[in-house]
Amino acid sequence: MVSKGWYGIRVRPKGESRASSELSARGFEAFLPTRHERRRWSDRVKTMEVPVFPGYLFCRFQPEERGKVLDAPAVIQILGIGTTPIPVNDTEIEALQTLVTSQLMLTPWPYLNSGQRVRIGHGPL
Repeated sequence: MVSKGWYGIRVRPKGESRASSELSARGFEAFLPTRHERRRWSDRVKTMEVPVFPGYLFCRFQPEERGKVLDAPAVIQILGIGTTPIPVNDTEIEALQTLVTSQLMLTPWPYLNSGQRVRIGHGPL
């Protein structure tokens, strides 16, 4: 029996929470890392919970169960190479879970553009 692994799941825009709750209802372990963000309108400021990785979440399942995952609403694809899903290392998921539960203020790096090359000096990512 193949053990369950964590896989990255790409979902429709704004469909992260729907896909996460549907996968959980189907018996899978879903992980949607979120952060708090302050949004400002003309009349108020509100703190909202938004995904750390918009358009993506993580799900733990066996490779044979990928059909059930792909049938869930808002799920577009399982990340991998071609049609072969590639699992995410458990230590990476644990690091993300620790980061999300740490109550630190997570903010995206403001100086990056889409497609820009970066070098990570240290840390879990």
